[in-house]
Amino acid sequence: MKRLIKILLCCITILLVCGSFLSCNQKEAAIKQDIEQLNDQCPIVLGSFGAITKVEYEDGTVTFTYLVNEKETLTDIGKFQMYKPLLKELSMTSLASSNLASMETISNDDVNLRYKMLGNKSKAMVVIDISNQELRDFMANIDGKPHAMDHKLLDLNIQLVNTNLPQKIDKGLLITQIFQQDNNVVYKLSVDEEDLGNDVEIIRQVKDQVKSDIAGSLQSEDDVVLTRFEKLLKKLQYGLIYRYCGNHSGHTVDINFSPDEISNILSNSEY
Repeated sequence: MKRLIKILLCCITILLVCGSFLSCNQKEAAIKQDIEQLNDQCPIVLGSFGAITKVEYEDGTVTFTYLVNEKETLTDIGKFQMYKPLLKELSMTSLASSNLASMETISNDDVNLRYKMLGNKSKAMVVIDISNQELRDFMANIDGKPHAMDHKLLDLNIQLVNTNLPQKIDKGLLITQIFQQDNNVVYKLSVDEEDLGNDVEIIRQVKDQVKSDIAGSLQSEDDVVLTRFEKLLKKLQYGLIYRYCGNHSGHTVDINFSPDEISNILSNSEY
């Protein structure tokens, strides 16, 4: 079940370290030094998502190169070429959500950003360029309401992931859609009832065990992607619903996780 989360959060990790290289306005020489120090730490492993393999600074642009684990995230990087505007908006929203002060610092230092994402399987690459002016324009239009950027971040990620669905995640199991419903993120799953050998209603009889198995898969001490997703849900006070839909019967079975349960899972992962 971890793979369900990973495909939703494959892009939230893009800016994890972006705010770490500048804490105040700096001259170009200082920026170069910070980038060199950050590059010395590469590869920076981002859990199941993959890793940052290189960080460079040249002609006013900081470039992050990522190697994306396409198998684990069920992602085809080549398909992202069609959605570069969405990726750009997602990248800026992610930075604003995680560290608005760092975003302001970057824009004040006249720094441009470039993200290169290389698929480890397809070898395809998508490049996202964000100019300093685009950063400034984005900041000028930020909604000041509480958690506005967090809500936008979730919305954009769901949009992006749905462009890559349906996807097979296990034998007889497809994820067909991700959406929001009543302060929940819902994963809609199509169950091949012939493969299951029964009506999907049989899952209802073992709901407690299925829920326990999912909860176990959501607990991770070193998966950056998973932890950030859980923290985002906690900030928004959102729950999770896994909705199993029989492909023949049309019956559905929901496995629900309340916001409190998500918070408890996150707490157990951190200790």
